[in-house]
Amino acid sequence: MATGRKPWDEYEDETIIVIQVKIGERPTIPSDIPEPYKQLIQDAWNHDPQKRPTCFQLMERIHKEINSTNRSTTPMNEENAIDLHPQQITTEQYSSAASTICTE
Repeated sequence: MATGRKPWDEYEDETIIVIQVKIGERPTIPSDIPEPYKQLIQDAWNHDPQKRPTCFQLMERIHKEINSTNRSTTPMNEENAIDLHPQQITTEQYSSAASTICTE
């Protein structure tokens, strides 16, 4: 996503890509990618799945980086805020939504 290119685009054979990943190789991160994003990418590529951040954690880190970048150029307000914390759904709301979907 950061480069606009398909990862491993230098290889035509997917088998080579699988071998590269299994031995711990990762695509080269371009030098023009900001350092916080490089670290985020490297963390997400960790060979040990237990050490990789969750999707939610990645979203929070990206959001935090965007906000810190925007603070220097655009004041943060409710219009450009992103809520990464899902609302709690009550049993009644869930039952109501499920019955509506099931009857349509």
